[in-house]
Amino acid sequence: MPGNYTLTVDLAYIDGFGTPAIFPIGVVPFTVTGAAVSAAPVPATGPLALFVLILVLAGMACAMRNRHLGVLSIVLAWASLVQSR
Repeated sequence: MPGNYTLTVDLAYIDGFGTPAIFPIGVVPFTVTGAAVSAAPVPATGPLALFVLILVLAGMACAMRNRHLGVLSIVLAWASLVQSR
């Protein structure tokens, strides 16, 4: 959306005594101009995207084969296959 905006960046951390601390890093004002353009949809439901999803999930399952997340990724891959048909 066009308009004037301000970006404030703070660093939040736990100090040496165990108390939370916030350190302000900076403030940057900026202006956005132009007409708002709606985002174009990304074709993420095609066969190639499904293959990449299954490949990534299978890789996660192999990397975590001794953990419960491996089983979860296999279940998610199976669910995406069933849903796409």
